[in-house]
Amino acid sequence: RRPPRSTHCISSAASDVYKRQALAGEMIFSLSELIAYISNLLPLNPGDIIATGSPDGTGGSRNPSVFLKAGDCVEVSVDRIGTLKNHVGP
Repeated sequence: RRPPRSTHCISSAASDVYKRQALAGEMIFSLSELIAYISNLLPLNPGDIIATGSPDGTGGSRNPSVFLKAGDCVEVSVDRIGTLKNHVGP
């Protein structure tokens, strides 16, 4: 039996420009399935990040294509959890 699907909304922005959003429940594997699988391979600690890829609509599939550049600030947010910010280096 599969665990219930998450209703968390995951969104991203680059340099304050909204890019895309999706529900965690639309992922192939649920968040709990990912955590259970990964924790069997290695210990997970508070603050660890699990990077899973992104929903449809990434830069290369846009017309015209849009890519990150040095100086951009990338923000990934999960509602009710928080936001991770990273700056693109030179």
